Amino acid sequence: RELEAVIRHEAAHVRRRDNLVRAAMRYLPDPLLLLDAGHQLQAEWAAAAEEAADDEAAGTRVEARTELASALVRVARMAEGPPPQWMPALAFYEGTNLEHRVKRLLRAGTSANAASAMQIVAAAVVLATGALLLGDGVSMKLHGAMELAVRYLP
Repeated sequence: RELEAVIRHEAAHVRRRDNLVRAAMRYLPDPLLLLDAGHQLQAEWAAAAEEAADDEAAGTRVEARTELASALVRVARMAEGPPPQWMPALAFYEGTNLEHRVKRLLRAGTSANAASAMQIVAAAVVLATGALLLGDGVSMKLHGAMELAVRYLP
């Protein structure tokens, strides 16, 4: 049952394309990663993605949540040493937030927490992107275009 729980968890990552997003965040150039905020954003996204996959894999059934929590502890014990050199960095369990995830799984019915964390991260990304795009020069041009539209459109 633990193996089935892990497979459901990983299948949730596949359906959500989390590993593609994680690879893009890790390997594509990103000016935010030069700042602490970029690293914090990446860590928050990773935590929210794991919680969302946990929720999708286990649902609200107490038995399923307990099985997944047990599997997480088992995998963490297996991953105590460094991964083999041949294994890609994305493929190995990092062990982050283990205690939080296990406690969260053992409290049934907390699936809303992952969704709201993902919404917060998405909103932060949208706001940061908007702030970068709407700097002083762009906002003045946008304001001018809006003024023309207001004056000349019916």
